Order: sequence, then C-alpha cells, then structure tokens
Amino acid sequence: MPASDELKTILELLANSASECYLVGGFIRDHFIGCSNAADIDLAVTDDGFDIARSINRKWPEISSFAPLDPVNGCGRLILRDEHGTIVDISRLKCSNIEENIMNRDFTINAIAIRLADYLKNGLTHLIDPLDGSSDIGARIVRACSTNAFTDDPLRILRAFRFAAQLDFKIETNTQNLLRKSVGGLDNISGERIRDELRHILTTCKAWETLERMDTAGIITRLFPGLSLTKGCEQNRYHSMDVWNHSLSSVRELERLLECPEFVFGTSSSEVRKYTDSEISSGRSRLWLIKLVCLFHDCGKPFTKNVGSDGAIHFYGHEKISVQLFQDMTLRLKLSKRETELASRLIGGHMRLSSLTTAAPSRRFLYRLSERFGEDIIGLLLVFLADLKAS
Repeated sequence: MPASDELKTILELLANSASECYLVGGFIRDHFIGCSNAADIDLAVTDDGFDIARSINRKWPEISSFAPLDPVNGCGRLILRDEHGTIVDISRLKCSNIEENIMNRDFTINAIAIRLADYLKNGLTHLIDPLDGSSDIGARIVRACSTNAFTDDPLRILRAFRFAAQLDFKIETNTQNLLRKSVGGLDNISGERIRDELRHILTTCKAWETLERMDTAGIITRLFPGLSLTKGCEQNRYHSMDVWNHSLSSVRELERLLECPEFVFGTSSSEVRKYTDSEISSGRSRLWLIKLVCLFHDCGKPFTKNVGSDGAIHFYGHEKISVQLFQDMTLRLKLSKRETELASRLIGGHMRLSSLTTAAPSRRFLYRLSERFGEDIIGLLLVFLADLKAS
C-alpha cells in the first residue's frame, strides 16, 4: 500500500524534529514478508510522544486528528485524513536507547527498528536488529524476545497465536513452553484486550487450527472454564465426536464453507461474503462472531444430557442453556449489545433449520424465519450448515 501525501508530510515533520525518531515493529516486519502495510505505523521517540502527536495535530489539523493514548507514558496517536485512515502511533522510548527499548518488545519479528531519517533517505537498508528478528521473519517463526516476555504482559500469549495465525508462522518451541507457564496471567488482563485479540484470531482463514493449539496450551478453558465440561461429553448416534471436538470442527467446517462459497451458495455467494464482512460493532465484523457462535453453540449439552429408556442420548432444550452460558462466559469480553443479541439469537435458533434435512419448508415457516432473523438468516444458515457438516 503506497504512503499517502498526508503520511509523507507527517513522517518528514517527525524526521526533522528535535527528537530522535525511529520506525519500529510491524511495518518493517510486513515489508519483509511482502505485505507492507502503510496504514499502521509505530514510531518511537526520545521525547514525549503524546506531546509531539498533539502538537502536530494542532499545527496541521486539516491532515489528522489526535487520540490521547497514554499521556502518563508519553503515547499519542494521529489518525490521518487520508483514504486509508492511516494510524500513526508515537511513543516515548521506555529505555535509555533504541536497542534496549526494542529488546523489551514482545517478539523478535517486531523487535526491529530504523531511524526515520535513514528510512526516508535510503529505505529499509540500515536496520537496528539486535535480536536478529529478520532471520526469524525469513524462517517464519514467532519467538519471544525474552524469558519474561509473557510475565511482563500476559496478553502476549494471545498475540503469539494471533501473529502465527495471521502470518502463517509457527511459534518456536521454547516460546510455547514459556507461554504455557504464564497462562494464569490471562486472569488479570482486561476482557476488552482479550476480545480484540480473539477477534483478530477468529477472522483468519484457519482459526480452528489456532483454537486447537490454544486449547492444547490450556488457554481456551482458562478464558472460558465452562467449556471444559464439553470435553468428553459423549453425544448421540448422529455424532462421532464429543461436544468439544464437534464444536471445534464446526468452526473448521464454517471456514471451509467460506473458502469457496460459490460451490455452496452459487450466485448468492457475493451476498454471503458481504454479510460476513459487514460490521456488527465498531471495527468488528460478523465473521468473528459467527465463529464464536460455532464454538459455543452446544455448550449447554453437558447440562441437558439425558439417556432414554431405549439407550438413546438426548439433549432437549440445550440451545436455551447454551445461550445463557454463552452470555455468562463472554460477559468479561464486553461484547456490544448488538453482538450479544446476534450471537444469542444464532445460538438459540441453531436447531430451527433441522427440519430442512427431512422436508421442504412451508411458506409459513419461511415467513416466521424471515420475521425473526431478517438478514441474519444468512448467519443462521452458516451456523446450521457448519454444525451439520461437523456431525
């Protein structure tokens, strides 16, 4: 993505300021991966980044707006008025020099910097890379910068899986061991931060693989203890897996459906993509929420399991219990009202289409469905098909 005129102006202003200014992290990483993203820039300065960002905005309000990220630690954000809505975060160095500062970052692939003036003059040719993060980028490895990376900020546990999912990288073995030992620290992280990392993970095309690895590391049941009861919960003859593995497989089947929707939905595939990409809450699409629904849609089964006189297993009314458990377990995530309402309707209604496996729908049935779900019939259908294919 080429830099906008507004971004070039901001970078030149910063490069010529009295403060030492460095381009750090993701922008450099993404350049070497081949997916350079000029819409998200991180800069480290020796002065107060909060004051610098605010000063630039006051002098040139026509090219940016100002967001006060952290005045105590000297972090400010500029949101440029360009076609990309480019975000420029300016942060004060936490250590005495840039080398020490970047060595305290999360992962080596993000611990690379360059003096902004050098970048504007020669491009990415004079890198500051004390942990050899460029080699880990080439090897497609997520490696912690230090042994205390996850104790310093336990959210980095989820960020490790997020980067692995987004970039198709592997988490290095020692880093996996370190994060497993620090999983308990997630209890002290705000739900909003956890929600945002989960959203990033669930919007990738192979979220189910990431969820499976997170579960192996003990993360899923740490975040949502109630899901532990779905493990080993045997189902009826229509299922070959326990409730947990079926739920995880539902996420996988949803991703398969959306990988080539034209094979399932034909000429309506563009409407399906438009629906899943549509925003349900600020910055969050319906896609991540539908995958979350797949993960939780049967969580009420362990509480409703019943064995009939014929030995058959039943889960009567499990969808109602699943709605309540979903709301209880995700309360911490601070979902928006619209997200909670939509997820609850999809979980509570995921059995409504079961009759379509044996008979054509009546006009009355279709009318009631349309009246209750509106455009979210698409979401209901996606959850139903994923559930069916995972059975």
